[in-house]
Amino acid sequence: MPIKHGLTYPIRTSLTLTTNIIKQASPLTIPYHHILQSKSQRSPKMATRRIISQEKTLLDQPDPNTLSSSSPAQKSNITPAVPSAVIFKLLAFTLAMMVVPIGSYFATVNTLFKGNSTYAGGLAAIMANVVLIGYVLVAMAEDQSDRLEEEKKQKQEGKKDR
Repeated sequence: MPIKHGLTYPIRTSLTLTTNIIKQASPLTIPYHHILQSKSQRSPKMATRRIISQEKTLLDQPDPNTLSSSSPAQKSNITPAVPSAVIFKLLAFTLAMMVVPIGSYFATVNTLFKGNSTYAGGLAAIMANVVLIGYVLVAMAEDQSDRLEEEKKQKQEGKKDR
């Protein structure tokens, strides 16, 4: 019987119980002699790879996105996914987000607030929020104008069909 003092008894008991539970709970265990065999001693059960020169590789196959030779050649659409006006607005507001808060801080720290950097920093934070709110409002107005243009086009197409 193991000694009951110290940590010897609980550790040995828990390890024994754990290994017994694992042995009982896992019926699909791998026998140790299969693990210990070297690769040369194992039976070749893996499938071998076929290499046939007549088969087309992924690079040799035609691209499904290209037009077939029977269809007439069409001009590809190279317009950007995002209109240039949207990109310019984003760039302008990005520049404003950098310049307006920093500029307002340095412009007011010594002139308006007489060296109080806390108030000047607060004003810079307010100005950053003003720029951000302005961007959101411009984006919402642009989204509404796009929707209105689509509705007008649909109404005009509906009138032409009649």
